Amino acid sequence: MNEHESELNLSDQKITNLNYLDDLNCTKLTAYNCSSLNLLTRNRSITELEIKHCKIEHIQNLQCMSNVQKLIIEDTQIQEIQLETLTKIAWMSLRRNKIKNIHSIQSLSNITQLTLAQNQIIDPEPLSYLHQLTWLDISNNSITKIEFIRNLQKNYRLNYATQSNRRYQPNYFNSYSPIFRFKLQFYCKYEHACQQQQINFFVTQQQQNQ
Repeated sequence: MNEHESELNLSDQKITNLNYLDDLNCTKLTAYNCSSLNLLTRNRSITELEIKHCKIEHIQNLQCMSNVQKLIIEDTQIQEIQLETLTKIAWMSLRRNKIKNIHSIQSLSNITQLTLAQNQIIDPEPLSYLHQLTWLDISNNSITKIEFIRNLQKNYRLNYATQSNRRYQPNYFNSYSPIFRFKLQFYCKYEHACQQQQINFFVTQQQQNQ
């Protein structure tokens, strides 16, 4: 690979760190099936980072990649991720990890599309700070409360439909929200039974004359 190449694929490589890429002119970095990868490059030229199917529990140096705009980290053993400095991210998928705490996500003020499906998230409140969201998937987590929806910017009308028990209809679902599509799987208690419920939200833009 020459020094001017913009994309680097390190899939299926037995590597433990990427420090040697710090000075490389590379805008997209892809790593699949790198079982020992735990130390990323500090390369600030990277705008797209994709890590999948890596048996890792921690990633170091991620916060140094401050110009990343698209981030995909899926199918890992990661439980926590530090994103405070990655404020340029517009598109992110953290599907199928072990993530419990998403506190650092509230710093991503420019993010428009976010997937957090199939993790272990309990508290989604940090999502209420993401006023630019147009797509959000937090299905298959351990979420029991969705009050954060009320804090989202009121630019769009939120319509909802449930696949099962329609008695769960909190008033704030009728407010306005920037989300145009929202997918959430959560557990609600009805009487003495705990039922799993899938809700899909579809949002239409508010008419100007309304």
